[in-house]
Amino acid sequence: MSADSKKYDFLKKTNSVEEYVPPDYYNELLKPYVFSGKTDLDIFREYLENLNEAHNVLELCSGSGRVTDVAIRTLPNADLTLSDLSQRMLNYTKERFKRSNVVDYLQGDAVEIASKLDGQYDLIYTLWGFSHSVHQHVHKSGIEKTKKILRASLEKMFKNNLRQGGSFYLVHFDSMSDEQRILMRQWQRVYPAFSDISTQTPSKQMIDEILHDLDNRNVITLAEKHLVGDPIMYEDENTLLEIFLNFHLETYFNNLDCLPTVIDDIRNCIKQYKNPDGTYSIGTGCYIYEVKKR
Repeated sequence: MSADSKKYDFLKKTNSVEEYVPPDYYNELLKPYVFSGKTDLDIFREYLENLNEAHNVLELCSGSGRVTDVAIRTLPNADLTLSDLSQRMLNYTKERFKRSNVVDYLQGDAVEIASKLDGQYDLIYTLWGFSHSVHQHVHKSGIEKTKKILRASLEKMFKNNLRQGGSFYLVHFDSMSDEQRILMRQWQRVYPAFSDISTQTPSKQMIDEILHDLDNRNVITLAEKHLVGDPIMYEDENTLLEIFLNFHLETYFNNLDCLPTVIDDIRNCIKQYKNPDGTYSIGTGCYIYEVKKR
């Protein structure tokens, strides 16, 4: 056990790619993402309220159900299908929403699920998690092969699984935000795909290329907006390190030899965001894609 692991008890926590951090711990670590006074959930709720109809709905990367809860409350008459890579997240949501109108649960990688869907939906949405699926394909298969896989998956989903006039809603993090610049520096140490962190991540670039192409080909109508988030406040350095290492970096570095270097680099990066009272305020951002099938 490293000296850092002894100093920070939270570094003892580890998980796999397939099983993200436990749902209750996930909920404990998650900080609210706020944009001009509205959370990402507020913005999504307003989007749902403006939909003409949504009887059959699919959520990709449902996690512990924070977004699901908004969908259920805003679309009380819709049948909802949840999907996630983590079986324990799905078990958690099955219990959480056992008295709701969730009709099905799909376990698996989001990109692969999109490529194998056999139902039709009025609305498919995914907030924040889809990039994780894309990047796992990148790490396994490389950028060019992943681009082909992602294009085929999205084109098939829009053609076969989204009803005429149906909607697709996606939120992707802004890797040029203060928060993500710190995180990308760490991923750069282990993943060649992040060798250039002066621009948006491979998943963002791929999604842009594919969706804009489909828009130009009149398959979809695309609206994209960039939101700059209100700074997230962290009570102290330990809280920030736990959230960055165990939530954002998924405990990946907790047992690696480079852990001390990662911790030192995060500490160095966050100095400029320290407030006089010892708290930290770090800016965020995201891109929202709103798609209609033509």
